[in-house]
This record gives sequence, C-alpha cells and structure tokens, in this order.
Amino acid sequence: DIKLTKLTGTITVGGKDVNDNVKTFTITSYELSGSDLEYYDLSTTSITVDIIPAELTLTGLTVDNKVYDGLLTAKLNYGSTGLTGFMFPADKVILKKLQPSAAFVTNNAGDTKPIMLTDKQFFIRSTDPLNKTNEYNYSLTIPAITANITPRPLLVSATCIEKIYDHNVIALPAMIKLTDNRVSGEVFDITYTGASFATDDAGIAIPVTVEGISITPALDAANYTVNGTALASANITPKVITILGVTAVDKVYDDNNRAVLGGTPTLSDILGGDVVTIVTG
Repeated sequence: DIKLTKLTGTITVGGKDVNDNVKTFTITSYELSGSDLEYYDLSTTSITVDIIPAELTLTGLTVDNKVYDGLLTAKLNYGSTGLTGFMFPADKVILKKLQPSAAFVTNNAGDTKPIMLTDKQFFIRSTDPLNKTNEYNYSLTIPAITANITPRPLLVSATCIEKIYDHNVIALPAMIKLTDNRVSGEVFDITYTGASFATDDAGIAIPVTVEGISITPALDAANYTVNGTALASANITPKVITILGVTAVDKVYDDNNRAVLGGTPTLSDILGGDVVTIVTG
C-alpha cells in the first residue's frame, strides 16, 4: 500500500500561443506514505499541457424584421458589431468583416425566427505584422440571431357581372370573380361564404358585398392577413315578360291604321310575390 500525499513542481512553458502545445512539468518535491513505501520511489516525469483559444463573443449583430415576401433573404446589420471577452492588449487583434450576409432558415411568417449567416464572414485578425499567430489564440463565438416575419396584408378585390331581375339579392358564385395581391408565383385558394346585392330591384351599378373571405390551405393563410369582405357593383336588368291572350278584330278597309283588340290579356313569367297589372287606354 502506497499513496502520494504531496506533490510540487514547476511548469516550463515552451511558448505562450495556442500552437505551442508542449509544456514541461518538473517535480521539485513530493511525499509518499504507506506500508510499502520502502519498495518505491517517484521518478521525475513530464506532461503535455495544451493552451486553448480564449473565447471572444461577437456583439451588435442584428437582422431587420420584415413583411412576408416568400423569400429567405434577410437584411443583416453589422455596422456596430464588436467583441466582448478578455484580449491581451499586446496581441493586437481585431474583428474582420468580409461583406457578411444572412438568410432566414424558413420563409414562413412567425416570431423569433432563426437566422443563418450564409458564409463565415467574421474573423479574428492580428494587426501585428511581426506576429500573425496572435489571431489563433482566440476563438470567435457568434450568438444566435432571430427576427420576425410578419404576415403580408392580402387585399382581395371583387367584381360581379350583371344579372336579370330574379326577385332576390343573391349573387351566384358564377357571377363573382376575386383577385388579390399575393406574392408572385404562390398558389392557394381564396374562398368566401356569400355575396349579395344591396337591393333586389332592377338598377344600375348596385353595390354588391362579398363576405367571409378566407385563404386555404392553413399554411398559406398564416402568411397573410386578409380583408374579410370586398365590395363590387353590378347591374340588375329588368326581366322581360310577355302579354298573352290579345287578339285583333278583323275590319273592313277604312283608310286608317287603327285596330280593335280583343281577347283576355294575361302576363307570363311573373315571379312569385310580384304584382304586375296591364293598364290599357
């Protein structure tokens, strides 16, 4: 049984830089204890000591929030970037920027969306022309960056074609056409729950309201805010009806174009609920 109870020594450093990896540890004194102490001695040995880079952190790097545009592009702000962490003044190291750019990881709308740098564009560089190895004594940490993509306002506009008077205010789906300002190339559906004229009477440029406008599928809907209603206008033209049961009575030539009518006149194609009468005279 033997134990090392005390050990002292010195470390002789081969260099101060990260790449100067071999350092010598020399034992100057030691103490051993145990019942088998007389059988052992401790020889001088050496160990390898690594110098790891000092960590510096990039600060001041931000990305602007943007409105959804279907793209991954991001506006990177790096004009006020700097470094935090301990730097030996004698090392003369600075932050080097090489036209950095960034992109969103995904293009869908959302909050605190992760940002990726499109290349390694920030470096630690030495300004000492006699000792460029100083820059290898430091590592650079770039904190995670996030930004928001807000939903894009989708303006849905409606047009309506005219219809013949039918005693109701409904504008049928075949009469309605919707258009919008979606991002170019995107494919999704715009639906609505109903459309109606302001009145059922015949007239010119009657207001038409399209209601319950929405986007499907849900993934695309999350990228937009949409107006729930849209206004249009269209004509309701008078309905043509026919007078039936009218006859003309034969007459002897009398040098004029007057005719005598007979029979019992009636009207066809009158819609239920409407009251239309024939006025003669």
